[in-house]
Amino acid sequence: MSIKKWFQKTILKAQNSPTAYEVMQDTATYCRDILVEKPNTQEIAVLLKVIELLYKEGYAYTKYCIENEFIGTLAQSVSDETLKNIKNSFPDTLKPLLLNKLSVKN
Repeated sequence: MSIKKWFQKTILKAQNSPTAYEVMQDTATYCRDILVEKPNTQEIAVLLKVIELLYKEGYAYTKYCIENEFIGTLAQSVSDETLKNIKNSFPDTLKPLLLNKLSVKN
């Protein structure tokens, strides 16, 4: 299953064929909006679980998309306090990636 197929709901850009990188950027924006507007950690947890599955089963391209575009964009667009509050929602596979992005950010 591809990133694009899993995350059609989160695609914000009006593009006919967004790249996986653009989908991950849009998914991070979608998560940020959930966290800021209506904190729904259950919805975030479901998205993170799907992202973890894609990360575990993905090729290098998929992993880079998740690391750089999803986690990187999320880390840059959400406050450190918010990220610390949801870091326990991050699956074990993704948590070190988030912590790394946070350490680079600060």
